[in-house]
Amino acid sequence: MPRQPYVAVLTHEPLSASTALFFGTLADRMPAVVRVVSPRQQGAAALVSHACAVVFVRGLFDYGASGFTARHLHLPRYYFLDDNFVLLNEEGGRDRFLRRYTEQNVRRELAGFEGVWASSTPLVDDLMRRRLFASPRLFPPVALPAWRPESRPAQIRAAFFGGRHLHSVLHDVIVPALARLATQHSVTLIIVGADATTPNVPGLEVIHEPYHDSYLAGVRRLRELEVNILIHPTARATANNAYKIPHAVITANAIGAVPVVGAGPAYASVDPAAVLQCEDTAKSWYDTLAIAARPEYADRLLEALGRYCESAFGGAVNQRFVDELIARHGAQGALRPALTRHVVTATGGVYDLGVRLAGRLAALRTRH
Repeated sequence: MPRQPYVAVLTHEPLSASTALFFGTLADRMPAVVRVVSPRQQGAAALVSHACAVVFVRGLFDYGASGFTARHLHLPRYYFLDDNFVLLNEEGGRDRFLRRYTEQNVRRELAGFEGVWASSTPLVDDLMRRRLFASPRLFPPVALPAWRPESRPAQIRAAFFGGRHLHSVLHDVIVPALARLATQHSVTLIIVGADATTPNVPGLEVIHEPYHDSYLAGVRRLRELEVNILIHPTARATANNAYKIPHAVITANAIGAVPVVGAGPAYASVDPAAVLQCEDTAKSWYDTLAIAARPEYADRLLEALGRYCESAFGGAVNQRFVDELIARHGAQGALRPALTRHVVTATGGVYDLGVRLAGRLAALRTRH
């Protein structure tokens, strides 16, 4: 019986928002043809070897045996990115991951790929401007199903659900704004993933929630905590802001909260009836949060938010991409000799072992 052709989505972070919002929802909708694969899971290289095409999520150079298998089986490879890694490298990013993301390295590596998908139109445009790939395509996020609580809590329950690079804005700008708001309303601030250094402010209850490796688990927890305002500032001093997606509106829609965000390029094209944007000042955040706290305003905004997410991130574009891959490569995958797959998969295992041994030897040289 012929094997059902499928696309392997290769990712180091299968539980992250970058995977969940772009491929996890697709895997739920199309489980027979989209499989999310972590290179660390058992049998990863074998899963890749049986795929009709492989999508590399964010990373290009560091997928070990799974990446080796895809390359040496000459599987159709596609690359997806949702950050401008070349730009971040040029800005002086010291992260080990970023060091290899020079224009020359990326252009050379992408020469062997069938296609490149980017999360935003500005990111597509930058790939073309730099001539990193001839015809990159837009691959937007897929919204999670909208969720609305049966009733809204009487008090303000605001949540910060962002990375460490946003903590300075949280402490310097947003907490003072909420402290002022707490003189007029009962306010709870739920901070996800930050250390417990937020000062005690009269009238402002602060709850520290641990960081969740799983984006979806974090979303479920925010629902349980009855969050009604989702706070997401914009990072300071990075040109990469221009290439980001408005993921806070997707998260807010999934937890039934009003999104209050830092003004920035990511939100420029969002329906203004579906999001509230703030300048980087405590006054702006206070004024905007005071509006978000009005129940009648929140109800109208949530209606607009649901409509916007369904129209902008309904997933039809993404499903069409997957259908195209299956139509284009499915027959080739079925004809690929099983013996070849097994040989290359075994070779990939040897490759992975060699990488680990090289790492240990390098560590020994460093010590001595």
